[in-house]
Amino acid sequence: MGEETYFPRTLYSLQLLRFIAALFVLLFHLDLLKSGYKGVDIFFVISGFVMYYSAIIEKRRNLRVFVINRVTKVYLLYWLVLIAFYCIRPYTIDTYLINTILLIPNHTSILGVSWSLSYELYFYCIFAGVAFFTRNKLQARIFWTFLFISTLITLLNFTPYTFKGSFLHFLAGQNIWEFLLGIFCGYLFKTRKIHPYISASLAITAGLAISISSFEYAKPIGFLVYGLLSFLTVLFITSYEKQAAFDRRASTIMKLLGDASYSIYLIGPVVTMALAPSTFKTKILTIIFIIIISIVVNQLIETKLLLTVRLLLNKMLFTVKSNHK
Repeated sequence: MGEETYFPRTLYSLQLLRFIAALFVLLFHLDLLKSGYKGVDIFFVISGFVMYYSAIIEKRRNLRVFVINRVTKVYLLYWLVLIAFYCIRPYTIDTYLINTILLIPNHTSILGVSWSLSYELYFYCIFAGVAFFTRNKLQARIFWTFLFISTLITLLNFTPYTFKGSFLHFLAGQNIWEFLLGIFCGYLFKTRKIHPYISASLAITAGLAISISSFEYAKPIGFLVYGLLSFLTVLFITSYEKQAAFDRRASTIMKLLGDASYSIYLIGPVVTMALAPSTFKTKILTIIFIIIISIVVNQLIETKLLLTVRLLLNKMLFTVKSNHK
């Protein structure tokens, strides 16, 4: 009988990457890192990995719990920040605002980052449909086929036959390609073992490469490079953690920062617009302030609110299901 592979329930390396990705986006909004939008590419790959890790590797396949956890994670804090932003800088309340509130694709992005949340929700729908309603062998075929099609569409962006701007590009283009790279990364994490020293070295190399690389947002090469480097960074850093545990104090800090990453992602643009820092010094102070306030919001508001709402929704849905039996 072969040796059973141990998979840590919490991957602290991903928590660190989440924080770094949120920091990149924050630096972009403060005009301190022109290529900071690459943090979104990292987020997308991480999301794909996490979905595969939780549903396939850890076999947490309860559809009700999946839907409740994903929907509440995306919407609750987003709605709170929208309300807070309105108090700071009132925006127009009309019928189009419904699209923004519900994160309908092509909505008006009041916070400047919510467009990516539409893709998150779309990916969750795709993943849930495949992971919860198809058999294991068919799941793999669907994902690999989807990855092939998405890779092809992404590469066609380099040619005159680009699908960019089309509905097909939204369904299976470069953003979804990065989510699928995350799923592929999760598959390799599960099935392959890389020596800790090699994986650590390659993770640092890929991480440094994505940190220093810079491409214009509209250039197709940017998505290709950032997507692949995000894939390699996530793959190697998680492969390292699979075999070598981090120091307890370091893990605690990583988790604290990673848990606050979504708060940083949403609150950052609001605080930046409200304070409008103009000098390098004030921008650095703004970053520190945003990180601190995001940690406080996550620990004292977001985490408790998520727990309360999820328990309530689970109880309500369980009651409805019981009444229909």
